[in-house]
Amino acid sequence: LLPPGLIHRVHDLTGAVPLDALPAVLAGCCAVASVDTGPAHIAAAVGTPLLAVFGPTDPARFLPHGPGRIELLLGSAPCQFCHGTPRFR
Repeated sequence: LLPPGLIHRVHDLTGAVPLDALPAVLAGCCAVASVDTGPAHIAAAVGTPLLAVFGPTDPARFLPHGPGRIELLLGSAPCQFCHGTPRFR
């Protein structure tokens, strides 16, 4: 849970920002939490601190890179890192 004073600063931008504006919007954020998708990689590239959540994809292969701090949150599902294998559905 977030501290009461912080909750008003959390914004769900899912589907709300056009792709061409996304780098500027993410650069203006204090931090970004995202699953391993394009926005996570864009946030890392513009230097915004990032919490990247990985499930079926392997961070050894798909880790976002950039000048800002990048933290990973790894799941523990039986199909962990199964992307690109017959186990991935």
